[in-house]
Amino acid sequence: MTMGRTVALAAAMVLVSVTSASARDDIEGEIQDDVQYDTPDEVPEEVPEEAPQEVPEAAPEEEPEEVEEADYSRNGIYVGLGGSYGIEAFDDDADVEISSLLASLGYAGLDVDLDVDNSFGMNGRVGYRFHPHFSVELKAEWLNGFDTDVTEVAPVMGPFTNMELETWVITGSMKAHLLTGRYQPYLTAGGGVMTVNIDLKDNSNRPRLSGAERFTDFTFRFGGGIDAYATENILLTVGVDYVLPQGNVSDYDFVSIGWGIEYRF
Repeated sequence: MTMGRTVALAAAMVLVSVTSASARDDIEGEIQDDVQYDTPDEVPEEVPEEAPQEVPEAAPEEEPEEVEEADYSRNGIYVGLGGSYGIEAFDDDADVEISSLLASLGYAGLDVDLDVDNSFGMNGRVGYRFHPHFSVELKAEWLNGFDTDVTEVAPVMGPFTNMELETWVITGSMKAHLLTGRYQPYLTAGGGVMTVNIDLKDNSNRPRLSGAERFTDFTFRFGGGIDAYATENILLTVGVDYVLPQGNVSDYDFVSIGWGIEYRF
């Protein structure tokens, strides 16, 4: 083989080798491109952020309605009804009064001694409050008989029994309310008329020896107590008065404990 042919052959082989390498590189590049296009890198999905939960707004606190304060000291009329308990405080001269009554019935010269029981009764009133601290009041009270044993001292003729002493007292008074809230202590003072009915029978209860007498005169009345309001219109009341009669009924003092219910308009 000639030198020329050898050189040409060697060159051809080098060319083939270079061409093969180039072709191989192109094929590998195409394969990589195909792989890149066929299997692109996966981009991780973005996890959406959770929206913050809305906290419901608290309902606005309702302001309590203003309760109008009851007016326990307002002006106006009131009426009431209740019970009474009379504690006798008769003067010693009441014995003389009964002796005089017996004398008028034909038993002159008798000297008697009284043993008097206390008495229950009723009361009613109507009034007008014209100022937070002041009222005027008309009150009527009836006590159903201070039962009394009348014992003769001299001459000795035995006891007279079944004496009943009934009283009516009607007075007009000024009432001063010391407080103006739900509980109202008060003072009261006034005057009016007192009537005393005396029914006297002897121990055998014989009608021909029975007699009755009536006395009427002026009386003072003063005391105090407390009013307690259950509502703006309804109240309970309790009080203690001293009844100080004058004139023909001056011997028949008594202490009155009264209670009842009133309605204010």
